[in-house]
Amino acid sequence: MKLLFTGDLYYNYPEIREDIRELGDHFREKGCRLIPNLEGGVGNPENKRIWKRGSCIKQDPCISEVLNVLNTKGVTLANNHMMDFGEKGLSLTLGMLDKGGFLHTGAGRDIEAALSPMEIEDGGRTAAIFNFGWDAEETVYAGSARPGCAPRDGRLILKVIRDYADKNPETDVIVVLHWGFERNLYPMPFDISLGHALLDIDSVKLVIGHHPHCPQPVEEYRGKRIYYSLGNFYFGKSRIKYSEKIYDHDPRNMSDYGIGVIYDTENGETGDMVFCYESGFDRTIIKSGTGLPEKMPDYGDVRQYEGLIRRTRLSNNPVLGTSGFLNSWKVFLYNSARNLHRLGILR
Repeated sequence: MKLLFTGDLYYNYPEIREDIRELGDHFREKGCRLIPNLEGGVGNPENKRIWKRGSCIKQDPCISEVLNVLNTKGVTLANNHMMDFGEKGLSLTLGMLDKGGFLHTGAGRDIEAALSPMEIEDGGRTAAIFNFGWDAEETVYAGSARPGCAPRDGRLILKVIRDYADKNPETDVIVVLHWGFERNLYPMPFDISLGHALLDIDSVKLVIGHHPHCPQPVEEYRGKRIYYSLGNFYFGKSRIKYSEKIYDHDPRNMSDYGIGVIYDTENGETGDMVFCYESGFDRTIIKSGTGLPEKMPDYGDVRQYEGLIRRTRLSNNPVLGTSGFLNSWKVFLYNSARNLHRLGILR
């Protein structure tokens, strides 16, 4: 089975659009089963939102049909919008997925459920997919008796994956992370170190990231790959706000692009395809010859590499290195300023 991992899927049209049907036809033709990041759930009847500095979004009720048309096998749920409509919104989303026969991982009624992988059996082989999100970017973490998402906590992630690998040595593990800051073109050392530690575990065959809303490079490590950010897959009516983001980079409209990662469960081979919001049109197409994704640049000189991150980012967010203490302090200051701005205290 060919599993096709993509970045954010946010669907707020009230009907099935033609490009969705074309994408679904293409995936079936290529024998691919889709595994997108479901960026937000279906909301709740009262439309009661949680308080957060960022926007709250929800899928149109036709999302289940959209997933069917796209030949979806399962979805990842650990992201900064999954809990936008609270516990009831998550419960309705999980119910919709279960009713539609879609697998899911990354969120649940408690931490145990959120940490449970989706397991896909194919021809006597099993692939286990884990998914984690980052609270520094407003992912709501699950607790022992609290619904939410699986935490992007390095020590917890490595323990969960190692324990699973020890108990299931014949299972291929794929780890999907909603990490990093929005509109960063390059991953931070903070994430690079976790990606490497995961691929140091023999059972982990692939690491995939999303959240920055633009593609980031792919790195070959120990003969395996880390796709640091897949960018957007399909962002509905809101895609126009990403088309307005212009980078000092080729291509300059990086937020119009997304990467799809194909993992063949039969032989472990990995490939990719590129999605693009066609310039001047409200539609998504599959492109070739774009040069995406680029290879990871040399980051041996830490100062030079961190300078590259600063020069190419579009948001004034911190660059996180490998010091846990310094990273925590930088994130605290950064998010404190953002929260004060949201409350109107800081201009």
